[in-house]
Amino acid sequence: MTKAELDRISFLPDHLIDRILSDLPTMEVVRTSILSSKWKNKWTAQPNLVFDKQCVSAAASQDSKLLRIIDHVLLVHDGSINKFEISSSINDLNSVTSVDIDRWILHLIKKSIKVLVLDVWIGEYYKIPWCLFSCQSLLHLKLSFCRVKPPTKFEGFKKLKSLELKHVTVTQNAFDKLINGSPLLERLLLEHFDGFTEIHIDAPNLKFIEFTGKFEDISFDNTPQLAAAYFNLSFYQNRLNGRSNNLLNLFDHLPRLKSTLICTHFLKYLASGVVPLELPTPCMNLRTLYLEIDFNDLKQISVVLCLLKSSPNIRKLALSVPLKKKNALLTNASYCWENLFSLPAMPLIVRQKIIVKPDVNVNSILMTKLISLRKASVHAEVVNYGGSDSQFFSS
Repeated sequence: MTKAELDRISFLPDHLIDRILSDLPTMEVVRTSILSSKWKNKWTAQPNLVFDKQCVSAAASQDSKLLRIIDHVLLVHDGSINKFEISSSINDLNSVTSVDIDRWILHLIKKSIKVLVLDVWIGEYYKIPWCLFSCQSLLHLKLSFCRVKPPTKFEGFKKLKSLELKHVTVTQNAFDKLINGSPLLERLLLEHFDGFTEIHIDAPNLKFIEFTGKFEDISFDNTPQLAAAYFNLSFYQNRLNGRSNNLLNLFDHLPRLKSTLICTHFLKYLASGVVPLELPTPCMNLRTLYLEIDFNDLKQISVVLCLLKSSPNIRKLALSVPLKKKNALLTNASYCWENLFSLPAMPLIVRQKIIVKPDVNVNSILMTKLISLRKASVHAEVVNYGGSDSQFFSS
């Protein structure tokens, strides 16, 4: 048997070998250098460097081993770096300091990095160095456990398409610069941020947005492409900021919204002020609606009914019912859906499926009431759903 027959992979065309290596974890790609002289430097041209939780945990078992690995990979790497990711659990990076990460970022900027993921905890929030804000090659930026304070002359990332900020401290002015100065931004995710409480979004190409955490107010301006919006407000105090109603202000600026998730506290936010029976402009594109509702709150029910009446093309509706106690009682307000509208009562219009997702075992009376609601479509069905939220939106 010939050498080529024994080692078929080594004799594959270079572009196929590169494709194989691109599907392997970074640490495994580096290990291919010991196979033969032909493989010694193959890994040094791989454009994606990912030091994920599995890789970091393995290396962290020996003090400073991870530092040496990343430093060596960056030093020897020959070619462009499209993606650099380092992510870990809370206690894996005891030996990594802010100086180390600063050094890596400076090197990556010189390589015109396109995708940067920093999801690390080094004992404190990591302060993003000013040099990163000059990197105009960035397409995707994900930061966790960081402090973001750009220089005063920062005007945004002109090519950025995706921004994720989790457990990040950033001022109102800095956040506004990040959003307004990134005209190509298509995806925005904010999770447990602090430093500002009012969110104003001006992003003409934004298609997806997700908020989780505390904020006092949110407004959209110039977001004609926004198709999916998920709102998970963890706390809300009744504020209108000079408006007659938060519900009208929000949906009036989301003309192309196709799917949305609204949790209980954000539903309270939308219920501030006088809730109309129907939105002035119908949500003609809304197809998927996920609502976490307190059936004992008449104002929340009013918001839900207003949305349903204003969304004639809904295909999927999910109702999640969070009860603080398993034996929590449901008042008469829980069953007054049709009474909130003048006669004749509004039929519930859902083209395909109504999904009820209780967090606990909800009183069977409530389930019976929901199932018995009149449906405009004979094809719609009411089901009790036990899957995850992500499965609901993807199904």
